[in-house]
Amino acid sequence: MNIVCVIGTLTGVPRYREHGTDTECTLSLAVQRRLPDGSPEPGVVYIEAKTYGAEAREVAQLHEGDKIGLSGRLDSDDPSHGPRWSGVLIDQLDFL
Repeated sequence: MNIVCVIGTLTGVPRYREHGTDTECTLSLAVQRRLPDGSPEPGVVYIEAKTYGAEAREVAQLHEGDKIGLSGRLDSDDPSHGPRWSGVLIDQLDFL
């Protein structure tokens, strides 16, 4: 099973790129740490996430400090050549 669901705060401006007709947006989230019982733990975990297409254009409009929820899966750019980028490939995104 490879499922990731998090709610976090954008740590910077999303990075939007166009490759011909393809669009891509990468963002960085700060996610509050939690103990096994669900209570908050001091500190955050930083997560990189990526989306494509129309959703990438929407995400590019967000700002540092915006809160979002996302679900997706862990992924890397090209596992056969070693991980150049690894993070969450977004399947669903909610603006909170």
